[in-house]
Amino acid sequence: MLSNKSLQNKIEESVNIIETALKKYGENKLAISFNGGKDSTVLMEIINWIANKKIKTKVNLDPDQLIVFNTKNKDDFEEIKDFIKKSLFRYNIKTYQEYNTNLKTGLKTMLEKNKTVEAIFAGMRKTDKPGINGSDYFLPSDPGWPKVIRVSPILNWEYKDVWDFLLENNVPFCKLYSYGYTSIGSKNNTQKNPFLKVNNYYRPAWELSDPSKERAGRK
Repeated sequence: MLSNKSLQNKIEESVNIIETALKKYGENKLAISFNGGKDSTVLMEIINWIANKKIKTKVNLDPDQLIVFNTKNKDDFEEIKDFIKKSLFRYNIKTYQEYNTNLKTGLKTMLEKNKTVEAIFAGMRKTDKPGINGSDYFLPSDPGWPKVIRVSPILNWEYKDVWDFLLENNVPFCKLYSYGYTSIGSKNNTQKNPFLKVNNYYRPAWELSDPSKERAGRK
């Protein structure tokens, strides 16, 4: 599957965290946050591997029992919207729920609608949240947010790991990443990464040499 041993170890670590969450909560108490970004795409792919037994696992996973949710607003990129639609078809997701509001309010509404949900799989990495530890796979939501446990299976993945995984496994991803975007929010706070610019051309996201500049295109 992969020649990269370090990445293989991280995949196994992610699978272990997903297995632990499934054993602890069960499918009906878990949901997946999927916004169409590169990190949540990695998470969805690994969960798909587990569900379809494409990787060695100790659990059975019925994806139809897992809620997949996202929030949207008028400033979302059309390319992200299109990619999410294609992903729902690719993974044959029948439980998708979308809320036309911000993440905090959308999460609250989702939890009110799906009262059994106690934990959420999220594609968060350590670099997304300063001060977080490499062992904080299961964390309660931040103060002021709806109470839920955030499960972060790819917490210890690096920027390069994400792209190695997607490219080596031919996993489809949003095409904006091919045009110089490295971190995607909404149209009013996201631009192409200036560190990928060569004359009038922008190299693709996976050619960013300094991962600390991943969010250089975000306002």
